[in-house]
Amino acid sequence: MKLIRHGVYFDSVYSDVESDEELIPPPIELNMTSRTKTTMSTLAYQYEVYREKNAMLDLLAGVRYWSVDSKLKFGFGE
Repeated sequence: MKLIRHGVYFDSVYSDVESDEELIPPPIELNMTSRTKTTMSTLAYQYEVYREKNAMLDLLAGVRYWSVDSKLKFGFGE
C-alpha cells in the first residue's frame, strides 16, 4: 500500500458576541454594551515526515488571517 505524504489543511472560525450590562443601578443607571467579532482562517500545506504504528509527525507551512473587532458603548438610562 502506497502512503500519501502530502496534504492540505484548512480551518476557519467565526465568533460574534454581544453583551448588555448594567454597571451602576438607578438613580444613575450607567449601562454598557460590548460587541466582539472574531474571524480566523488558516490554510496550510502538510507533509508527513515520520510514521509508525502508533505515532506520526507532520510538518505544516501556511498562512493565517486573523481579525478581532471590539466595540464598547456606555450610556445613561434606557
